[in-house]
Amino acid sequence: MGFIRRFPLLLLALGFVGCSSVHLHRRETERIMGSDSISTAQMERFLLRHNGSVGHGDAKKIATCYLQECQQEGVRPAVAFCQMCLETNFLSFPGSIARDQNNFCGYGVTASNYVGATFPDLRTGVRTHVQHLKAYATAEPTRRRCIDSRRRSVYLGSAPTVNDLAGRWNSDPNYGNRLCELIGQLRAE
Repeated sequence: MGFIRRFPLLLLALGFVGCSSVHLHRRETERIMGSDSISTAQMERFLLRHNGSVGHGDAKKIATCYLQECQQEGVRPAVAFCQMCLETNFLSFPGSIARDQNNFCGYGVTASNYVGATFPDLRTGVRTHVQHLKAYATAEPTRRRCIDSRRRSVYLGSAPTVNDLAGRWNSDPNYGNRLCELIGQLRAE
C-alpha cells in the first residue's frame, strides 16, 4: 500500500507502455498443449479471408484435418492452425516450400536454401506438423505412431508456450508475438 501511495504515476505509466493487460495475459497463458473452442468453420473463414484462392472445399479439408490431428495429440488447434497460416502465408507458399510438398510448417527448412521435406498427402503433412509442435511443447510421447523424423533433434518440452517458439522453431525474436496475434484474430473470427 505504501508503494502505491508513493509511486502512483509510475504504476499508471506502466499500464500505458504499449502492452495491454490482454496482451500480457496472452503471453503468459498461450500454451501449446490443451484444448480449444475453435471450430473448423472459424478456421475455414479465417483462412479464406486471408487467401480466397484456397477454395471452400480445400479450406474445410485442411481445417478438419488440423482439428482432428490436434485433438488426437492434445495440441491446441488454434496454435497449430495459425502456425500453418504464418509459415505458409495462408497457403500461398511464398518461400522455398511448394504447395505440392504438403509441408505446412517449414519442416526441414533449416536455412534459406533448403527446400524442406515433402509428404505424400495432406494428412501426413498435418500429422507431422502437429507431432513436431508437440515435441517442442512437451516430453510426452505421441499418441499415434510417431512419424516426426526430426523429433530426436528437438529438446523435448523446451517450448511449452507460443512465445517460447521464438528462437527455437524460428529465429525471429518476434515469432511468438506474431503467432499470438494470429491466434487472437482467429478467435475473433
